[in-house]
Amino acid sequence: MRLLPMAALLAASALTAQSPLTTIFANNNLNAAGGMVFFDIDVTSAAGIQITSADINTPSLTGGIEFWTCPTAWLGNEANAAAWTSQGIGTFSTGAGVGVGTQVCFGNGFYLPQGQYGVAIQQDLTTQQAYTNGTGTNQAFATAEVGMTLGASNNVPFAGAPFNPRVWNGSIYYNVGPVPGTCIANAQSESYGAGCNAVFASVYEELPTAAFDLVDTDISATNTGSGYVILPTPGSGILPVGGVDPLGGTVLVLGDDNQVPAGTLGMNVGSNGWVATGAGNANAFSPTTATMLSNPAQAVYAWTDMQPNTSGTVTYEEDVATGQTRTTFDGVNGWNTVDPIYSQIDFNTITGDWVIRFGTVGFANPEQWIVGYSPAGANLDPGGTDISAAGVIVTASPEIAPLTLDGGFGPQLGGTWDLTTSAIDAVSPFAITFFGDRGPATPMPLIGINAPGCDINLASVITSVTTAQSAGSATAAVPIPNNLALAGFQFSAQSICLTLTNAGGLLSSNGAEGTVGQ
Repeated sequence: MRLLPMAALLAASALTAQSPLTTIFANNNLNAAGGMVFFDIDVTSAAGIQITSADINTPSLTGGIEFWTCPTAWLGNEANAAAWTSQGIGTFSTGAGVGVGTQVCFGNGFYLPQGQYGVAIQQDLTTQQAYTNGTGTNQAFATAEVGMTLGASNNVPFAGAPFNPRVWNGSIYYNVGPVPGTCIANAQSESYGAGCNAVFASVYEELPTAAFDLVDTDISATNTGSGYVILPTPGSGILPVGGVDPLGGTVLVLGDDNQVPAGTLGMNVGSNGWVATGAGNANAFSPTTATMLSNPAQAVYAWTDMQPNTSGTVTYEEDVATGQTRTTFDGVNGWNTVDPIYSQIDFNTITGDWVIRFGTVGFANPEQWIVGYSPAGANLDPGGTDISAAGVIVTASPEIAPLTLDGGFGPQLGGTWDLTTSAIDAVSPFAITFFGDRGPATPMPLIGINAPGCDINLASVITSVTTAQSAGSATAAVPIPNNLALAGFQFSAQSICLTLTNAGGLLSSNGAEGTVGQ
């Protein structure tokens, strides 16, 4: 690790830099491996631009993309492969995951003179891209040198009508003029440790299909009155239909990506592997934590894209006297696969207890899994839990957000590292963000501060920035000089605020380690 001299860095003035051009990383959709996304760019700089790399939003662990252009616009050329020119191919060996940028380098880059271009970013056969559905208000982005209008997606390159509108999630890094570049590793921000004062009501694990590790696992949750005690244990697959209703229950007629009311106890069953205590939850085929945590009805999730309208059976059983319900997804294939999924969800409408049982699942499903539970309405994000390794998991309500430090995309050359502290106690007029070396978690009581559950996450402190809070949030902007010699330097940060919730009068955030990049 190379540690950046913090005092000099904080005193430096950031040089104006328009690169990168970044869209959004708020994905709610996903295309197939080997597909492509389309958009238009307008190079407004008279000197043109040299594109050196791109960030993409991908769930893939490894893969690659090819950057194509055509004259003027993609629309009208989407099915005409002869109209396109390949500008560069790049690969990545470590995907950063959905919702953040995975950088792909194009060597010294490629030059685009001033003008208008259609762009197609084609994925190799191992790569998917996550993107956002277009709304008409989220489709235009620009810097001083280049503008971007989005766009569409297709699961098959240069063939057929694409899905439109779609907003590519990504960044394009460039130099002004035909200036060969060096693809510097992504700016990175890694969160570590935990902020204190947190209470969460939800629990979940996100699992890529290829890494699903809950086969033959039972996940049992007991309602405590203020939350749940959840215990994963080895299982033996789903239980036979008829264990709750001796008459065998009801086989539900479910379409693709929909839900139906089931029984007489108010339950709703979603075709993609979830059960809710009311109507209104999203029917999305692509599982996202944002959707799960904001759905209007309490639900238990074994959520992935499934096709019960063409495969297997979904059977609902209930016992009105005891409040026990059971929904069995028996041999339902993952979407557009022949891989059957065997999962089962029990929910007791009187006690609130629930169980998820997994048998065999297919590993070719195009969507990831979200497994877990969330109450009705807006809920805090507790972060993912490795359920198979967690032992006992405890949730509770009412929820309390932890003091959180978010390093965003990390420190970028010629830009700033914007560090946002949120969930600041209302009694504190400010947050103080400290900078130094990353360290192991040291409980505050060990250094004489009576703040149980709060940790110091820095090994040393070099300097600090105090920022006034507004509506519970404060952002410290650290300027990063546009100096290639700084690429790869690392430094860490942690925030504190005042509180009346403990005798020490302080809350501490998680730590954020930044790596300076492009």
